[in-house]
Amino acid sequence: TTRNSPTSVLRYSLNVIKLVEQEAIQRDWPITCRVGVHHGSCMGGIIETQGRRYQLFGELMMQVDLQQSAAPAGRVRVSETCKQAARAERQEN
Repeated sequence: TTRNSPTSVLRYSLNVIKLVEQEAIQRDWPITCRVGVHHGSCMGGIIETQGRRYQLFGELMMQVDLQQSAAPAGRVRVSETCKQAARAERQEN
């Protein structure tokens, strides 16, 4: 997000889950998704000389991968770090 808002990322994640569920029902597709959310910093850059693409690196990405792989289908799994950041954000507002 433009403001580094863990709460916004959590809301977005829940919306993604809902949209996938709605599309699956409308199209009669047997699909679900799961989302992992973590809070922290990472580094990004363009990799490869052919077929360039933007890639993110760092501890954040490893944690997101771990959270996502442990999330049940149709659910969002949130790291403790992200929970604490979201609580802190709510207290600021």
